[in-house]
Amino acid sequence: MNALGDIPFISTLPPIVGGKTGGARRRLLNAQYAWGSNPGPVLILPIDGVVQIETEDHESVAVPGQVALIPSGIRHREGATGSASVRVIWLEKRADLHAPEGFHVFAAPPLLRHAAKELCDRVPDDLDAGTRRALGSAVAGLLAPWAAAGNSLTLPRARSPRLRRALSWLRERLDRPIGLPDGAKAGDMSERTLQRRCRTELNASLSAWLTRARILASLELLTDSSLSIADVAMKCGYNSPAAFTRAFSLHLSHTPSAWRQITRSGR
Repeated sequence: MNALGDIPFISTLPPIVGGKTGGARRRLLNAQYAWGSNPGPVLILPIDGVVQIETEDHESVAVPGQVALIPSGIRHREGATGSASVRVIWLEKRADLHAPEGFHVFAAPPLLRHAAKELCDRVPDDLDAGTRRALGSAVAGLLAPWAAAGNSLTLPRARSPRLRRALSWLRERLDRPIGLPDGAKAGDMSERTLQRRCRTELNASLSAWLTRARILASLELLTDSSLSIADVAMKCGYNSPAAFTRAFSLHLSHTPSAWRQITRSGR
């Protein structure tokens, strides 16, 4: 997964209309967009390409077949290292009553994909206000169970400069057998201090964080059909496809091969 900071900065996405349910299709072109927030929950469903999403506390990637759920008022930004198309649904503020807390990225259920096509692909005048509200209410009412069942995968972000430096160094070398001693050296701190800061700032061990970083990196690589599962495993630091498959299945409840099929059919 490429850091959003490596992408050229340009102006923000077109503004979202506040207070009403709606949707639109957008294309992200090799850019990092400005920070912003919305009055109601926002759902981002990739159609093609890989979308990178940051909040102040977490980051993740979303690929076709997934949805990113950003609660109201949460500052966030999107980006893409190439070209990516997305469907974006914004919901009324009252949808917060049903939305789970925090930023989530999970498998998009068929009903949500259908609602996204209705709200985003049709000419606005073809969809009356009552139908938009009904679709929005149906989606809002199912957000919590969808997120709970969807194996959400996000990566917590460090707050202190030393931990940020250590994690950045490690992420640039995910294809190598790296661990606690390497991170401590990169962050200019003891191994014990690094462990403590991970627990405090990330609410996870360094080992758990590295595993999540590797799985997120693999999601982006799996969209490249020229790479075999063995290739992806090696690029993400696993010594065998079997080890990669075990870790991937534990986090996403699918094998990498099955996930690749989901992304191809999830548009």
